[in-house]
Amino acid sequence: MNNLRHQMKEFRDAIDLCVDRHLVLPALTLIYTTIDVSAWITYDDTRVGDRFERWCNSHLLPRSKLKATAVDLYGARCGVLHTLSSESTKSVRGTAREIVYGWGNADHRQLQEAIDLAGHPGYVSIQVEELRDALSAAIDCLVDEASGSPQMLEKAGKVLAVQSQEAADRLLNEVRASRGDV
Repeated sequence: MNNLRHQMKEFRDAIDLCVDRHLVLPALTLIYTTIDVSAWITYDDTRVGDRFERWCNSHLLPRSKLKATAVDLYGARCGVLHTLSSESTKSVRGTAREIVYGWGNADHRQLQEAIDLAGHPGYVSIQVEELRDALSAAIDCLVDEASGSPQMLEKAGKVLAVQSQEAADRLLNEVRASRGDV
Protein backbone atom coordinates (compact mmCIF):
# COMPACT_ATOMS: atom_id res chain seq x y z
CA MET A 1 0.00 0.00 0.00
CA ASN A 2 2.81 2.37 0.85
CA ASN A 3 4.36 1.70 -2.57
CA LEU A 4 1.16 2.78 -4.34
CA ARG A 5 0.80 5.87 -2.16
CA HIS A 6 4.46 6.72 -2.79
CA GLN A 7 4.24 6.16 -6.56
CA MET A 8 1.11 8.26 -6.86
CA LYS A 9 2.72 11.03 -4.78
CA GLU A 10 5.67 11.01 -7.17
CA PHE A 11 3.32 11.32 -10.16
CA ARG A 12 1.47 14.21 -8.48
CA ASP A 13 4.70 15.97 -7.56
CA ALA A 14 6.06 15.60 -11.10
CA ILE A 15 2.81 16.87 -12.63
CA ASP A 16 2.77 19.84 -10.22
CA LEU A 17 6.40 20.61 -11.06
CA CYS A 18 5.59 20.64 -14.78
CA VAL A 19 2.50 22.78 -14.26
CA ASP A 20 4.41 25.23 -12.04
CA ARG A 21 7.18 25.52 -14.65
CA HIS A 22 4.73 25.83 -17.56
CA LEU A 23 5.91 22.58 -19.16
CA VAL A 24 2.63 21.81 -20.91
CA LEU A 25 3.44 18.69 -22.94
CA PRO A 26 5.39 16.96 -20.16
CA ALA A 27 2.53 17.72 -17.74
CA LEU A 28 -0.04 16.25 -20.14
CA THR A 29 2.17 13.23 -20.81
CA LEU A 30 2.39 12.55 -17.09
CA ILE A 31 -1.33 13.13 -16.56
CA TYR A 32 -2.34 10.67 -19.26
CA THR A 33 0.28 8.14 -18.14
CA THR A 34 -1.02 8.37 -14.57
CA ILE A 35 -4.55 7.73 -15.79
CA ASP A 36 -3.27 4.72 -17.77
CA VAL A 37 -1.50 3.27 -14.71
CA SER A 38 -4.48 3.97 -12.45
CA ALA A 39 -6.87 2.29 -14.89
CA TRP A 40 -4.59 -0.74 -15.15
CA ILE A 41 -4.43 -1.08 -11.35
CA THR A 42 -8.20 -0.68 -10.99
CA TYR A 43 -9.51 -2.90 -13.76
CA ASP A 44 -8.62 -6.27 -15.17
CA ASP A 45 -6.50 -6.59 -18.26
CA THR A 46 -9.11 -5.45 -20.73
CA ARG A 47 -8.12 -3.37 -23.72
CA VAL A 48 -6.22 -0.23 -22.80
CA GLY A 49 -8.82 2.11 -24.27
CA ASP A 50 -11.71 0.36 -22.55
CA ARG A 51 -10.16 0.47 -19.10
CA PHE A 52 -8.90 4.04 -19.61
CA GLU A 53 -12.39 5.25 -20.52
CA ARG A 54 -13.99 3.19 -17.76
CA TRP A 55 -11.61 4.70 -15.16
CA CYS A 56 -12.27 8.21 -16.44
CA ASN A 57 -16.02 7.61 -16.15
CA SER A 58 -15.81 6.05 -12.69
CA HIS A 59 -13.01 8.03 -11.04
CA LEU A 60 -11.95 11.16 -12.92
CA LEU A 61 -14.99 12.78 -14.52
CA PRO A 62 -17.30 12.54 -11.47
CA ARG A 63 -14.71 14.58 -9.55
CA SER A 64 -14.46 17.33 -12.15
CA LYS A 65 -16.31 19.95 -14.15
CA LEU A 66 -14.56 18.91 -17.35
CA LYS A 67 -16.70 19.07 -20.48
CA ALA A 68 -14.60 16.42 -22.22
CA THR A 69 -15.91 12.85 -22.28
CA ALA A 70 -13.93 9.73 -21.45
CA VAL A 71 -13.68 9.05 -25.19
CA ASP A 72 -12.35 12.59 -25.78
CA LEU A 73 -9.77 12.07 -23.05
CA TYR A 74 -8.67 8.72 -24.48
CA GLY A 75 -8.30 10.30 -27.91
CA ALA A 76 -6.27 13.11 -26.32
CA ARG A 77 -4.15 10.56 -24.49
CA CYS A 78 -3.37 8.79 -27.77
CA GLY A 79 -2.57 12.07 -29.50
CA VAL A 80 -0.30 13.33 -26.73
CA LEU A 81 1.52 10.07 -25.99
CA HIS A 82 1.99 8.93 -29.61
CA THR A 83 2.45 12.15 -31.58
CA LEU A 84 2.50 15.06 -29.10
CA SER A 85 -0.55 16.47 -30.83
CA SER A 86 -4.27 16.84 -30.20
CA GLU A 87 -5.15 14.67 -33.18
CA SER A 88 -5.77 10.96 -32.76
CA THR A 89 -7.32 8.15 -34.76
CA LYS A 90 -10.52 8.69 -32.78
CA SER A 91 -10.66 12.40 -33.59
CA VAL A 92 -9.90 11.79 -37.28
CA ARG A 93 -12.75 9.24 -37.39
CA GLY A 94 -15.05 11.67 -35.59
CA THR A 95 -15.61 9.46 -32.53
CA ALA A 96 -13.76 11.83 -30.16
CA ARG A 97 -13.30 15.58 -30.07
CA GLU A 98 -9.83 17.07 -30.10
CA ILE A 99 -8.97 18.78 -26.84
CA VAL A 100 -7.71 22.35 -26.80
CA TYR A 101 -5.99 23.16 -23.50
CA GLY A 102 -6.20 26.34 -21.48
CA TRP A 103 -3.14 26.85 -19.32
CA GLY A 104 -2.32 29.26 -16.51
CA ASN A 105 -4.12 32.54 -17.18
CA ALA A 106 -5.48 31.34 -20.56
CA ASP A 107 -9.12 30.67 -19.73
CA HIS A 108 -10.40 27.53 -21.43
CA ARG A 109 -13.93 28.97 -21.40
CA GLN A 110 -12.84 31.66 -23.85
CA LEU A 111 -11.30 28.96 -26.00
CA GLN A 112 -14.55 27.00 -25.88
CA GLU A 113 -16.56 30.10 -26.79
CA ALA A 114 -14.30 30.66 -29.81
CA ILE A 115 -14.72 26.98 -30.79
CA ASP A 116 -18.50 27.24 -30.47
CA LEU A 117 -18.76 30.56 -32.34
CA ALA A 118 -16.61 29.19 -35.15
CA GLY A 119 -18.90 26.17 -35.37
CA HIS A 120 -16.28 23.49 -34.73
CA PRO A 121 -18.07 20.66 -32.87
CA GLY A 122 -15.01 18.43 -33.21
CA TYR A 123 -13.18 20.34 -30.47
CA VAL A 124 -13.59 20.84 -26.74
CA SER A 125 -11.49 22.92 -24.36
CA ILE A 126 -10.34 22.09 -20.86
CA GLN A 127 -8.10 23.80 -18.33
CA VAL A 128 -4.94 21.81 -17.63
CA GLU A 129 -5.09 22.71 -13.95
CA GLU A 130 -8.66 21.40 -13.71
CA LEU A 131 -7.60 18.12 -15.32
CA ARG A 132 -4.70 17.90 -12.86
CA ASP A 133 -6.97 18.61 -9.88
CA ALA A 134 -9.55 16.05 -11.00
CA LEU A 135 -6.78 13.48 -11.39
CA SER A 136 -5.50 14.25 -7.90
CA ALA A 137 -8.96 13.65 -6.41
CA ALA A 138 -9.33 10.46 -8.45
CA ILE A 139 -5.96 9.22 -7.19
CA ASP A 140 -7.15 9.69 -3.60
CA CYS A 141 -10.12 7.47 -4.45
CA LEU A 142 -7.83 4.90 -6.09
CA VAL A 143 -5.55 4.68 -3.05
CA ASP A 144 -8.56 4.26 -0.74
CA GLU A 145 -10.02 1.51 -2.96
CA ALA A 146 -6.71 -0.31 -3.25
CA SER A 147 -6.33 -0.53 0.53
CA GLY A 148 -9.24 -2.99 0.56
CA SER A 149 -8.37 -4.91 -2.59
CA PRO A 150 -5.64 -7.56 -2.62
CA GLN A 151 -5.85 -7.69 -6.44
CA MET A 152 -5.29 -3.96 -6.79
CA LEU A 153 -2.43 -4.03 -4.28
CA GLU A 154 -0.82 -6.90 -6.17
CA LYS A 155 -0.99 -4.93 -9.41
CA ALA A 156 0.25 -1.78 -7.68
CA GLY A 157 3.23 -3.80 -6.44
CA LYS A 158 4.22 -4.34 -10.06
CA VAL A 159 4.55 -0.61 -10.72
CA LEU A 160 8.20 0.06 -11.41
CA ALA A 161 10.02 0.90 -8.20
CA VAL A 162 13.30 2.76 -8.41
CA GLN A 163 15.66 2.01 -5.56
CA SER A 164 18.25 4.28 -3.97
CA GLN A 165 21.72 2.88 -3.35
CA GLU A 166 20.92 2.58 0.36
CA ALA A 167 17.74 0.61 -0.38
CA ALA A 168 19.61 -1.64 -2.82
CA ASP A 169 22.33 -2.26 -0.21
CA ARG A 170 19.70 -3.02 2.44
CA LEU A 171 17.91 -5.46 0.12
CA LEU A 172 21.15 -7.22 -0.82
CA ASN A 173 22.13 -7.54 2.85
CA GLU A 174 18.68 -8.96 3.72
CA VAL A 175 18.91 -11.53 0.93
CA ARG A 176 22.45 -12.48 1.95
CA ALA A 177 21.38 -12.80 5.59
CA SER A 178 18.40 -14.99 4.67
CA ARG A 179 20.75 -17.30 2.76
CA GLY A 180 23.33 -17.32 5.53
CA ASP A 181 25.90 -15.50 3.37
CA VAL A 182 26.64 -12.80 5.92
